Amino acid sequence: MKKQLLLAASALAMLTQVAHARTEVMTYPIQPVLQSQQFAPGVALYFGSQAHPAVVSSLGEVTKSSHPARKTATEVEICNATLADALRQLASAAHDRGANAVINIKTWFHSTESNDVNNYTCGVSGVSAALRVSGELVTVEAAK
Repeated sequence: MKKQLLLAASALAMLTQVAHARTEVMTYPIQPVLQSQQFAPGVALYFGSQAHPAVVSSLGEVTKSSHPARKTATEVEICNATLADALRQLASAAHDRGANAVINIKTWFHSTESNDVNNYTCGVSGVSAALRVSGELVTVEAAK
């Protein structure tokens, strides 16, 4: 009897871990993150094919990622925090290299990619969230 209880408890623990480990690919709007965060000063962010001032020079493409623990956050809260962290890294890289913009920003989780102007892709499970962002670091013409 004791052995059966131990096996049942072990099976339940494994099922709980599997349920928490399942990762879902989610899509959420970018604007709430952009409106609630401050990124590197003087660095503009342009997603996908979003219109931007003329490029004066390119400093190359950069990829950054974020993978925070979920704790008690909802799916949208942890995905928004994950995007904010990755964008902060991307904008800081641009600032450090003398760029004033990042263009053609795309997001992805594993093989699911988004270069959408309005939405981003995030992988989220019961224990964490993850995504990658990439974009081209550039100097753009100043607004006249």
